[in-house]
Amino acid sequence: MTDHLTPDTSTDGATSAAGGLLEQAVRSGSLAIALVDAQGTIVDATPAFIDLLPPEAVEAGGALRLDALFSPDDHRLAAGLASDGAGVLRIEHSGGPLALSLGSLQPVGRLVTLMPFLESPCIDKAVSDPLTGLGNRNALKQILAQWQAEADPEAERVVLMIDLDRFKQVNDTLGHPIGDDLLVHVAGRLERTLDGDGAVLRLGGDEMIVVYRDDDYPRQTERMAQAIVSRLARTFLIGGHQIDISASVGIACFDPEEGDTSRLLMHADLALYAAKTGGRNQYCFFEPHLESAAQARRDMEVRLRRALALEEFQLVYQPQISLSDGSISGFEALIRWVSEDHGVVLPAQFIGLAEEIGEIHAIGEWAIRTACREAAGWDAPYSVAVNVSPLQFEGGRLVTAVASALEESGLDPGRLELEITEEALIDKTREILEQLWTLREMGVCIAMDDFGTGYSSLGYLRNFPFSRLKIDQSFVGGAPDERSRTLVSAILVLANELDMTTIAGGVETEQQHQILTQSGCVRAQGHFFAPPMPPGAIAAYCAGVAKTVGAG
Repeated sequence: MTDHLTPDTSTDGATSAAGGLLEQAVRSGSLAIALVDAQGTIVDATPAFIDLLPPEAVEAGGALRLDALFSPDDHRLAAGLASDGAGVLRIEHSGGPLALSLGSLQPVGRLVTLMPFLESPCIDKAVSDPLTGLGNRNALKQILAQWQAEADPEAERVVLMIDLDRFKQVNDTLGHPIGDDLLVHVAGRLERTLDGDGAVLRLGGDEMIVVYRDDDYPRQTERMAQAIVSRLARTFLIGGHQIDISASVGIACFDPEEGDTSRLLMHADLALYAAKTGGRNQYCFFEPHLESAAQARRDMEVRLRRALALEEFQLVYQPQISLSDGSISGFEALIRWVSEDHGVVLPAQFIGLAEEIGEIHAIGEWAIRTACREAAGWDAPYSVAVNVSPLQFEGGRLVTAVASALEESGLDPGRLELEITEEALIDKTREILEQLWTLREMGVCIAMDDFGTGYSSLGYLRNFPFSRLKIDQSFVGGAPDERSRTLVSAILVLANELDMTTIAGGVETEQQHQILTQSGCVRAQGHFFAPPMPPGAIAAYCAGVAKTVGAG
């Protein structure tokens, strides 16, 4: 009885011979197969594969490059080679579209095959997004129509609307091919998050939607939303770039009694808007108050669009006081919207909306014209400061508006001061700085408003010599503490070294007044001195201050 089998070594020769025949058959056949290294250099290839390569595939040194099959701005191959896993890429070829299959990375390299690209018979192009392979709007319509037609008392049917935060910056800085690849990767992460439970669809741009049944609502939906936000916040590595984005998610639940899927999507969109305005990188469930708030916002938008024509805006002026002697050095023009139906509306309640709907240009230009005209009629040459929205710099319109206002009013340019926040300088800095230099050359004073609250104020001070720094009222208001005093002192020293004057806003108490005076602040404004006043009250106020200063 034999304890074990002894291998017949004669079969090694047969196996070797068979392997040689197989290799010969592969090389002489029509299969397009190659072996590439980690950098995409072709180590070995069948003649059929080489025949599909363009002439530019040969490098100066004689090596063959796989990336010659792709356009220079197509980074999909680089992303595929950077991964250890397998994948399939569609490429356009003179003989028709080809499927490039990348095998998983092995110690000797990676096997690659080329073959005609065949559309999957199960994919209906009418309901499929060509970029990501997800369902499109037509697919969503089919799903929602099915929801309307069927009753499902066992589970809630839920829509999660997803919008990528900062996606536009990816397209603007890295290009649309990278943006497209990012959308493909996002789609993959979303599908893995669902793991077959529901469907992911792309509505267009960076807006995607998840639809599924939840038999444990709202707990399961909340876990799903948390997973989506968390996974999309993880870094993406695409085409050699590290990309960090986040996502906002709006959630709405289908009401079978209402049966209106258009309202379902509207509710999801309102919840998404709430998530984005609440700080982004978060999710929000729809609540009825969001709909009433949206209606109120739409009503305000309609009224805001016609407010200029109805002459509902007016300027009020808050004095700016010289801390050395208590005299008036200027006024800040503050806009008010006096609505017949809603009374006085403060800027914080409508400026953001005016920026969103594009009315800020007309409103801002009106404010500059009105401030220049009214200041030109004052008895003394006080300065007048006007706040400028970052959007007013678009298209160079601000320079034209200021020049026109100065010419029409006859106001000395040195009496006009434009207050801008650091937010205006974050994007397109060079374009905005050029406009600021033009305004400075016209003689207009430029002040940085809310100084100390931004991220890169010192860099902007280096690039542009502001006339004045306005210390944010957060450093002044309330009970002064030692840290706030130290910060104010540091700002004052910095301004003095850079030959800029300073003004503090939000002064409300004698203690704050004394601290600023002792610290060397040049100007201040706030309710401690006077609240904003209508134009008709300025003359009397100035006369009263002059009498007080003269008596002192």
